[in-house]
Amino acid sequence: MITNFFFSFRLLVKLMALVGSWPPPLRGQLVSECAQWSSDEMQRLIIAVEQHLTITYFENDNSIDAATHQAVKFLAIISEANDQSKAVPYSNFYLDILNSEDFDVKRDYVNWKRPGLLTDSDFSFCQYPFVYDPATKSDILAFENTGEMREQFHNAIFDSFFTGGACPYLVLKVRSQWEPCLPRMT
Repeated sequence: MITNFFFSFRLLVKLMALVGSWPPPLRGQLVSECAQWSSDEMQRLIIAVEQHLTITYFENDNSIDAATHQAVKFLAIISEANDQSKAVPYSNFYLDILNSEDFDVKRDYVNWKRPGLLTDSDFSFCQYPFVYDPATKSDILAFENTGEMREQFHNAIFDSFFTGGACPYLVLKVRSQWEPCLPRMT
C-alpha cells in the first residue's frame, strides 16, 4: 500500500510538471474535462496536490521551488474547472500552510508587487488568490491599502515641495480666544 502511495505521488508530480508546460488551448481542454468530474474525484485530486504542496514546502525550509510552482499552477486548472462545475466548495482550495501564522504573507505580497526584490523568483502565491482564506486576503488588502496611502502621501509631499501644492498635513489655526480650551482637547 505504501509503495502504491509513493508511486502515485511521483506520478502526480510528473503529471503536474507536464501539464504546466502545456499551451493554453490544451489547458482549456483539460479544464473542460476536469469540470465533468464528480465531487469526490475532484476532492481527492485537490487533497493530493495540497499534500504535495505541504510536503514540498516544508522539505524546502519554507521556500518555493519549481515543483511548488507547478503544483499551484495545476491546482489553478482544477479551480478553474470547479468554477464551471461547482463540484466542491471554494473553501476546499484554501491551503492551510499559507493561511497559518507560520507563513510570511507580507513577504509573498512584496514578491508579488515587486518580483525579485526579496527572492530570486518572481513566483508569488498572490497570483493564485483561490489558495487564500478570507482572513489572509483581508491582510493582503491591508498591505495594499497601506502601500497606496504611503504612495499618495509621498506624492502629496513631492507636489507641495516642487509645485507649490497643498500641504499634506492637517494645519489647525486657533484664535486666541479658544487657547484655554486646547488642553482639554488633547
